[in-house]
Amino acid sequence: MDRISIAILCGGRARRFGRDKSFFNYHGKPLYRYAYDELAPLSDDIFLQCGKKDTHTYEVRSHNDDYLEIGPLGGIYSALRHARRPRVFMIACDMPCITKRFVTTLLEEWGDIVVPVWENGYFEPLCAVYARTLAPLIEYKMLQGDYKIASLFDDVDVKEVKIEPLMERGVIPVGMFKNINYPSDL
Repeated sequence: MDRISIAILCGGRARRFGRDKSFFNYHGKPLYRYAYDELAPLSDDIFLQCGKKDTHTYEVRSHNDDYLEIGPLGGIYSALRHARRPRVFMIACDMPCITKRFVTTLLEEWGDIVVPVWENGYFEPLCAVYARTLAPLIEYKMLQGDYKIASLFDDVDVKEVKIEPLMERGVIPVGMFKNINYPSDL
């Protein structure tokens, strides 16, 4: 499939988990492999976006962030710069229950950002589609000291995709957005 790039965000400081989650062995394979193996059939441009000067040797394509130690926005920016396609699906490496069906559902929508949102207004910005053209705006915001993903939402066309109706229709399995923040979450 040539219409999307997929970036698995493997950054983070591991403050809550205590060590690099992406390589944590979860039921026989590294945590990042769950998203990678599930989503690889959707794109010939899938890669890991690593948040530090990573010394790991991944068996798949990976890139280090261009700006270090500034949080997820730096990973999103770097992934947009490394992507080959105009739209990039971003997923945190600690979301092992992601499904192809959900991603293809997001791809049916259009906007600079296509983001899942809960009824309570909480967004899932690390499981969303971003237009590659956002890279200059993101870099500008970072250089101004604005590292919040949500600050982008005021400046671009955002398409919100309601989560609960997708769960009711069976597009999203219960628990798909569960991420692994602490070892006890496993």
